[in-house]
Amino acid sequence: MQVYIAIFSTIIFSGCADQQSCRINTVGNLKVINDSGPPIIEALIDEHRVSLIVDTGSSLSVIWPDKVKELGLELTSSKISTYGAGGNYTAGVAIAHSLRINNSLAADVSFLVGGALVGSRPVDGVPTVGVLGQDFLAQYDIHFNLPERSISLLQRSGCEKEFAQWTEGHEEDHIAHDSAEPTKLTINIEIDHTPIRAILDSGARRSLVPTDYLRLLNISPSELNRDMIGEQWGLDGKVTRKYLHKFTSLDIGTYHIDSPLIDIGSFNRAILGSDFFWSTSIWLPRDQSRIFVRPVHTVVFGPPLSAPPSKAVKSKTF
Repeated sequence: MQVYIAIFSTIIFSGCADQQSCRINTVGNLKVINDSGPPIIEALIDEHRVSLIVDTGSSLSVIWPDKVKELGLELTSSKISTYGAGGNYTAGVAIAHSLRINNSLAADVSFLVGGALVGSRPVDGVPTVGVLGQDFLAQYDIHFNLPERSISLLQRSGCEKEFAQWTEGHEEDHIAHDSAEPTKLTINIEIDHTPIRAILDSGARRSLVPTDYLRLLNISPSELNRDMIGEQWGLDGKVTRKYLHKFTSLDIGTYHIDSPLIDIGSFNRAILGSDFFWSTSIWLPRDQSRIFVRPVHTVVFGPPLSAPPSKAVKSKTF
């Protein structure tokens, strides 16, 4: 059982979009403490100061196995069957008596125990112990503004529409939900002018395309042999090979990115990862029926700056 108590801070909007009774209240303004990759925020788990990855692609919140005893969590006899990069696997469940994120407090919180090979190095001296998934995030409207190191948890009241802040300068797209995985948020994109459905996954370090799409995208195996090779870890601890491939374009409506570098590997879905989140301001309503995307400024959509010069990527344009 999970009991959430939201302590509202300030009302940030009223009289929105001609709805005089519409108000948007800030539950929490979360500071993102890292500069790239999946966004990481601070939290208190049973009064232990920790950091968690904010992961829109994870149905459940996750705790790394080696952190269960360290945090004094209760490991239950429950088992959950889930899906990771390596396929289906079974994971245990741990219970935290309290989870506090900014002004939001949760009691008796269940965490999936997984991610044995996922890096958990400290950020600003605070240990990264797991993932904050959709079981927590789906309670709120969420405004991702990673270029400003900010994630806002919001609640609306008296608003008829899904969206009440931006009136112009943004792209809007419907989100589809798979009946088998209803928490997965899928939108329409185009890669090299080819329509594709992609999952919004802030927990993925990079955007990904399955090898099954090679023919669809007119990419030959010989082209992959010229790409940089890397490895991808899933929460199930499985490791798969991936290729860093330079495409011509990535488009969401009229939102355009030139020469994006996107991973190709043995995945079951295309993914828009944290590299996309760092290039935009994103509003995700609580009902998760659509997404609103607004350009922030020109950034690099590609590998870390330490990548070899031959693998450099051009800046995004709008």
